[in-house]
Parts: sequence; C-alpha cells; structure tokens
Amino acid sequence: MILDINSNSKFNENSITENYLQKQVVNNFHILFPEYKILSSEFKLQGDVRKFGISGRIDIFALNINENRLAVFELKKDNNKNILFQALDYTDFIIENYNLIVLSSENLNQNEKDILLKNKLKPEIILIAKNFNHPTIRRIENVENKIKLIEYKSFENDLIYFETVCNKSDNKIVYYKSEENNSEKIDSTNVNLLIKESIKYLDEAYYTVDSNVLAINPTVLYNSFKQIAIKFDLAHLIKKNFLKLIRESNYYLEERKTMRFKDFNTSVILIKL
Repeated sequence: MILDINSNSKFNENSITENYLQKQVVNNFHILFPEYKILSSEFKLQGDVRKFGISGRIDIFALNINENRLAVFELKKDNNKNILFQALDYTDFIIENYNLIVLSSENLNQNEKDILLKNKLKPEIILIAKNFNHPTIRRIENVENKIKLIEYKSFENDLIYFETVCNKSDNKIVYYKSEENNSEKIDSTNVNLLIKESIKYLDEAYYTVDSNVLAINPTVLYNSFKQIAIKFDLAHLIKKNFLKLIRESNYYLEERKTMRFKDFNTSVILIKL
C-alpha cells in the first residue's frame, strides 16, 4: 500500500499486463533511465537467436550514453526463471552480429557508431520484473555482462514503483537488497574478488601473500575497501560489518593479535585468495 500524506489517500497494489508495463517504461524512459537512449522498442533479431532456433524480439534496445555501450532491456510481468537466459541469448546474438547491428541502426549517429565499433563492449542487460528469486541473483555472478535487476510494484491510480535490487558491473562485484531488512548488502560469495580488488592498488609494504594466503592488518584492508566501495558504487559497510562479512565467508582463515610483519609487529587477518 502507498499512502499519499498530502491527500490522506491510500493506494493498494494491483496487477498489470506485461504489455502495459512495457508501454509505461517506454513512455517514461527518459525519466526512468536518463543515461540511456532508446534505439528501438520490440527490436527484432533475425535468425537463430534462441537456443532452439527461434527468432526473438528485444523488449527495449538502447544505448548507455555514458558508457557508449549497447543495452538490452527485458521485462516480465512476474518472475520468470528464463528471463536471464533469454537476455543472454540476445546479447550473444548481438555480439556475433555486432557490426551489422550497429551500422544498420537508424537511431545511432555516426559518432556513436564509431565509438561503439571501436570499443565493442559487451552489451549491458537490464531486467525488469515483479520479483527476482535468489538463484537468479546467484547466476549472474558467473556472467560477464554488466547486469541490473529492477523490481516493480503497480498500484491503483496508475502508480508504478521501481527499485534496483541487484547491480553487477564488469568486475563481477555484486550488491543487492537484502530481503530481511531491505538494506544493501554485499554478496558474501564475492568476498574473494572484493579483497583482491581492495589490495590491487595498495603498496606491497602493507600486506604479504604467501601460498595464496593474504596477511594484512584489518584496518588497512578496511580503509582500502572503502575506496573500492566508492569506485564501484558498493553498499557502505562499517568496519565491524565488513570484518563480519569476511569472517563468515569461506575465505577466512584466522586472525592473530600480533605477528612479525615486514619491519614491525601488527595484528593481521589471514585470508585465502
């Protein structure tokens, strides 16, 4: 239920058709996705797009203006376990026919075409559905594409609420909305990658790696993580919760209150890389 404080009106959730959802997204695309430009709605891909040789239609084919990257939007009325695989079939087809699709697009100017053909980034995937189950979120960890999951809720009086529940960039670091407390969390399965990113730009004087075991002061690691969180637009975690995330992962080994480290003694946390 949505409560309008100004009018003291309440609006109950209702059901809409997939066609209505797509129509509203297209009509309000510039508001919902200002950093994108629609290239086509119901963009038809000719040939054996799907795994069973069926031609397909991309619900919304767009351009990520900021990144000069093609984007595939797929919409579902409810949760559909095949939505991700369908979008991946489409992006695979685009990659295989990249030059032809870019050059034949009437809604791309010559400069946009030149940059797209030069960079040839993997198309981005934006999935919109009523809800996404956790297995879908887990599956995108193994996909190279940049992916965003957006859930919607429809209410009376033509009100539609959209919320990004999962965002994955090219570096495969994922964050999503926790169903328990509706706050952003970093998926614990990505701790190993997160740590590798955190130490990538650290001076080697601040950590050691021996037999794929990282030894580092917890505070140094946390401070580096904060920089990575800003870079990749990750959820903010206080130091206590950050260390808790590491300790509960499969990569945590142990902590030592004092350890001879380089030229000084310090407390360290040991983590598998």
